[in-house]
Amino acid sequence: MAENIIVDIKGKVGKFQLDINFQTASGVTALFGESGSGKSTTLQMIAGLLKPDSGIIKFGGKVLFNAETGANLKPAQRKIGYVFQEPGLFPHLNVERNLTYSKWAVRRKSKFEFDAIVEMLAIDSLLQRFPERLSGGEKQRVAIGRALLSSPEILLLDEPFSALDEARKAEIFPFLETVRDELSLPMIYVSHSTREVIRLADHVVVLKNGQVETSGSVEQVFASADFADIGLLTGTVDAYDAQYGLDLIDVEGQRIYLARANAPVGKKIRISINPNEVILARNVPEKISAQNCLAGTIKSISPIDGGTFLVVLAIGKQQLKATITDKARVQMELQEGTDCFAILKTVALSKNGFFALKTSE
Repeated sequence: MAENIIVDIKGKVGKFQLDINFQTASGVTALFGESGSGKSTTLQMIAGLLKPDSGIIKFGGKVLFNAETGANLKPAQRKIGYVFQEPGLFPHLNVERNLTYSKWAVRRKSKFEFDAIVEMLAIDSLLQRFPERLSGGEKQRVAIGRALLSSPEILLLDEPFSALDEARKAEIFPFLETVRDELSLPMIYVSHSTREVIRLADHVVVLKNGQVETSGSVEQVFASADFADIGLLTGTVDAYDAQYGLDLIDVEGQRIYLARANAPVGKKIRISINPNEVILARNVPEKISAQNCLAGTIKSISPIDGGTFLVVLAIGKQQLKATITDKARVQMELQEGTDCFAILKTVALSKNGFFALKTSE
């Protein structure tokens, strides 16, 4: 049974006012927003590192904080694993001792097997090394392992990859996906990167100026016109075309071709689509290089900037965005309710990214 996370708090840190209210199910919840929006402050209040002025924080049936009753569990009592922006490893302890720190420091037995976590994060060869001999990505993998071996009931991650370059991020992200998929451990992930959120999260809570601007599933939140530069479709791997090295993805009963998503048949994947790379047509085009053509109906058209318009196309129950010029809108006689086709290049989809999700339906 999924355990809900309830956060309804107000607080002040210096001059910064926080007024946060959201509820989400288990899985990965992303706290998303620009720097200074209150993401890390919210995370620290959930962890008990900062105390709200009022409100309640609850996970499952466990009250972590309640201003009215005076309940305020200490951080160690909350059974929360916390991964900071900086790994914070103990320099005088080798990797093995860093990993088992909670076991002998707070006498807490881990619900996860040491060897299983070491294997999952591929850090077996690092156990006898000291932090000064680790790369940035290796340090963060050890930090994630240490948090998991503290036997948490929920894992909090505060922009754990912000100090890493893109190559190191690409190296470590699959390990975090493995944690998500294999441990079924609820996570709250702080990020200002849409790519990271799209890749990892199930739910998104968008913060702005210390308040919740919107929340919902990744698909629901990024379908908004507020995110005009983000397009998403979720589909299921239907088959593999060995002749051309392409995966066939079922999206609302229609097919999309992708250069190998490396996901098994039946796996759900989320496809990131740049609206600027979507071409609209009133009729099915013939003999063009783009391999993907999805039928849909225009749900809305709204002006953006510089004579361009954002078109939101309903593809079954999902939405796809495209940006077009005003001239194209007029010449094609596009309006709400118009049936048309979205043309997607396989190469463009591969460049933007596709990410395997945890569940398969």
